[in-house]
This record gives sequence, structure tokens and C-alpha cells, in this order.
Amino acid sequence: MPKEVNSKFVIMICDYAESRGISREWSLQGISYSEKEMKENIERIDYQTFSEFAIRIITKIGDDNFGFKLGEWLNLFAAGLISQILVSSNNIMTALNFLVEFSTLELGPYKVKLKNRNSHISLIYKPIESWEQQYPVVCKQVSEMAVVFTLKFFKHLHRETQIVERIGLMGSKEHSTTKDYLQFNIPIEFNQNRYWFDIPLEYVSFPIVSSDKNLINLLTSYASQKVAEYSSGNTYYSLVKATIFRLLKPKFPTLNDVASNLGYSTRTLQRRLFEEGWNYKQIIDELKFDLAKKYLKIESLSVKEVAWNLEYSDSSTFVRAFKKHSGTTPLSWRKSFYLDK
Repeated sequence: MPKEVNSKFVIMICDYAESRGISREWSLQGISYSEKEMKENIERIDYQTFSEFAIRIITKIGDDNFGFKLGEWLNLFAAGLISQILVSSNNIMTALNFLVEFSTLELGPYKVKLKNRNSHISLIYKPIESWEQQYPVVCKQVSEMAVVFTLKFFKHLHRETQIVERIGLMGSKEHSTTKDYLQFNIPIEFNQNRYWFDIPLEYVSFPIVSSDKNLINLLTSYASQKVAEYSSGNTYYSLVKATIFRLLKPKFPTLNDVASNLGYSTRTLQRRLFEEGWNYKQIIDELKFDLAKKYLKIESLSVKEVAWNLEYSDSSTFVRAFKKHSGTTPLSWRKSFYLDK
């Protein structure tokens, strides 16, 4: 079994560390490959080197919820991978097999498998024992990142059904991330000897029911562009915008989510934005309008579906908000767009 990690995980953790104020040069000390080599050639990093790299960053940031927040921050990467799996799968079982194949190749120090348990299929992540013993902190934090990614994956498989019936976590109920996992509204069993996800057997033959494929592709491309655009800014407005795009699920993150990810209190971030003449709602409204125009270019999406994907309570609320920004209705804007093509 491979005990190596794909170098893109090193780059992504380095990106996250940079968003928390840690220089890339400092983060990459001890890694024998250059950043260019890791990006262009997808190098394999042995798990000891990866673990030493990760523990330095975890210690420097000093956050017990590092793994969970890293999992949240990796939304952009998750959206790209989930999109690839959705496009390649005709049912949930096929998608699960793709996920196992990906995890086995990329998460070296894990045993990843599907197990038939009569009425359920269990997806199991088991860290290799030597890694768990030698690097318990890294093992725990990377595992939590993998769990968050997997839960996001399941949410995209079938929009109409909660695919996962239960999850098992190796941590205790008293752990500080427990409240974060509760947001997924799935029963949790704690103090397990591995991480697992139970899917009822009757669900695995379900077709992939998601109108998100085009949206995820669009959102991934758009967010990549915007993260690059706003990451170079030196204002809190730019910093918040870049962070929103990183945290898209594709739902919009809350102000608390953004503040927590950046290491600020909510009140401090509100004050910084106010000093620049902004508030969080204005930024979200601006982003929603920009995304609305992109969604309206997808002819198969109704105005109601666009409103739903932008988290408006109903289509009439969306129409009013769109008209406030553009002076016209979504339907009229769409007609004008195609007439001008």
C-alpha cells in the first residue's frame, strides 16, 4: 500500500497557511521539491516528510480545529473533484468506487475501502497504525479534513435524499469540532477505531440526481478566477471576497464562517469592512448578482432554479434583488443576452 501523499496536498495546505499569515517560504522548509515542480509534475511526498511539514504548520497556527477548517477551506478543490466524479458516474455506487480509488491513490497513509454490511455499504477510512502512533496530531487533523471533504461529496450525490445514515468518528463527543459536525444533521457515533460512513444498501443503485454538474463546473472556474483576482488585493474587502469564494459549498458562507477562517472575531471583521465603506451583506449581494448573470446564461436553468441556487427564499425575492442591481428582470436580461449574441 502506498505511504506517499500527492504533492498537491502540500500546495493546498501551504495556500491555507498563507491565508492565515504564514509565508510560503517558511511553510515549504524541509520539502525537497520546488513549488513549481510540485505543481507541474504532481510529485509524491513520503508520509514522514509530509507529516513533519504539516505538524510545523499546525503548531504555528495553533488551532485545535485546523483539520475541519482546512476541509472547509478546500471547497474549491472539492468542487472540482466532485464535478469530475459526478460527470463520470451513472449511479451512487459508481461514484463511491471512484472516491475510494481517488482516496487510495492520494491519501497514502490510509486504508480506504467499501464494506458490505447486509443492509448498508460502509465507506471506511482507517489511518495506518504506524502513522497514527508516530504523528497522532497530523493524523487527527488530516483525518478531519478528509471527513469534511467526504461529507461534501455525499451532499452532491443526490439532491433529494440524505445518502449517509450515520457516521463514525475516532474522536470523543467532547472534542471541540463536535458542534461543527452537527451542521451536517447526520447521527454520529464517537470513539470509533476508524472513520466510517454508512449508506443504506437501497441507495447505492440510485442514479446521480443533481442539476449541479454544470453549476459546479461554472462555479469552480469562476471561483478560481476570482480567488486569484482578489487574493492579490490589500484591502479587507478583497480578503473577504477571496475567502468567500474559497468557502463556497456552493452555498455562501456566513460572516462568522469567513471571520473564523481568517482568524478574526466577527465584530473585528465587521469593523474593518465598515472602515472601508462596506458591510458583509453588500458584498454577498454583489456576488449573488454577478453569479446570477452567469447562471442565467445556462438556458436549461429556470429563473426559479437560479433563485434557489443563490439561496433566495423564493423567485419573487430574487427578481426584486436582480432588478435593483440591473434595472431589469432576470428573464428580460436573459432575453437581451441571447439577442445580443
